[in-house]
Amino acid sequence: MPKHLAEFQREGVENVGSPKEPDMEAINRAKPDLVVVGGRQKDFYEEISKAFTTMDVSYDSGTDAVTATTQQAKMLGEATGTSDLVDQKVAEMEQAVEAKQGALEGKTGLIVMTTGGKVTLHGPESRFGMVHEVLGVEPAIADISSDSHGQPASFEAIAEADPDYLFVVDRDSVVQSGGENARAVLDNELVNKTKAATENHMVYLDASRWYLTVTGLENVPAMLEEASSVS
Repeated sequence: MPKHLAEFQREGVENVGSPKEPDMEAINRAKPDLVVVGGRQKDFYEEISKAFTTMDVSYDSGTDAVTATTQQAKMLGEATGTSDLVDQKVAEMEQAVEAKQGALEGKTGLIVMTTGGKVTLHGPESRFGMVHEVLGVEPAIADISSDSHGQPASFEAIAEADPDYLFVVDRDSVVQSGGENARAVLDNELVNKTKAATENHMVYLDASRWYLTVTGLENVPAMLEEASSVS
């Protein structure tokens, strides 16, 4: 359970499966009035909707987190009769985003994700794109693939790009794969000579927010605050 959602890990809150595979028996026992599925569960929409009122809040690949959050929140607000509250919360999120607009403008950076000892790059059109689109960080490598799994990268390529900032997402820390942690993966001669490393601009992002959760009226401002905290 992500730390920012720990309040829901308590008696009275049913565990209805993993992020990628709902527990159909648990859902049936709960007899919910509404089931909400996101991107990782959308393949189960048809099966669940046969028994329960079901809403799919998944969004198109490449949609930025702010837009996706707004879409999801408004759908949920309409479904639960809380549209006025949602509009207020969306406005608060937008204000928080505006406050961070261009916070790191003029700096170069790379968003890297580590998993299984390997590194992939993620650019402006990725799920982590707010680093570039909101904070104003210029990609240190141009034309990074928008593939959801990222663009494979070598340590030599990172060293050659020599970014001012490295934003790091440790995937293995939230998928229980047992892989080597990101700090160990990136602790090598090539990465350590980059400006990001020598100037202490290695930003290790909370993967439970950036990789697992991504959207959310409270999550988006928290992500931007974290990414801009090292200056």
